[in-house]
Amino acid sequence: MISKVRAEVQQTRQQFRDLLPEKLASAFTRPVSAAQWTALYKVLGKTDLAALHGRHGIVGGLELVSSEARRNAEIQALEQTYDQRFLVKAKQLAHFMVTGEHGPQLLRNAHAIAAFSVAGVRNLTPAQSMVDDLDRLVTLYAIEQTDQQSRDMVADLIRNQKDGVEFVNNYLVGQRTDELAKARSTTAALFN
Repeated sequence: MISKVRAEVQQTRQQFRDLLPEKLASAFTRPVSAAQWTALYKVLGKTDLAALHGRHGIVGGLELVSSEARRNAEIQALEQTYDQRFLVKAKQLAHFMVTGEHGPQLLRNAHAIAAFSVAGVRNLTPAQSMVDDLDRLVTLYAIEQTDQQSRDMVADLIRNQKDGVEFVNNYLVGQRTDELAKARSTTAALFN
């Protein structure tokens, strides 16, 4: 029985690996080069661009990638809301997301930043609005820290292949929704 279930799971995973890239590629009107896929991964995936969906929607999130002025205005508005300690940890997490390099006492998500950024204070139930703001700020910092060439390549795809980029971003929003639902099922997962 277990081996039958295991075989089904492996078969499903293999189909996912084989079919998903084709499905994503089919949303574009022209073939996407390997360099463009890499840029999409860096700018949409590694930065968790889907975090911007709740406040800005799909189109608004993509505009924050392609418009430096809008991105800077959004960053400044969020920075004025929170203490420097939260901003330092948000920048550290963004750097980790983009480079994989961690610093001292890395807090791995916005919920952990909201709960633990003030030394000696443990706010285990931070306001959801604060968590959402910090999540967006981390994503915006991560976009800023992504290399300019990748950002330019994605901005070009947004201009010329908007439907395809929106489709990929919608997929990422769905993935994020599922992952957050799993993470919120236990308190321990929120701080991991």
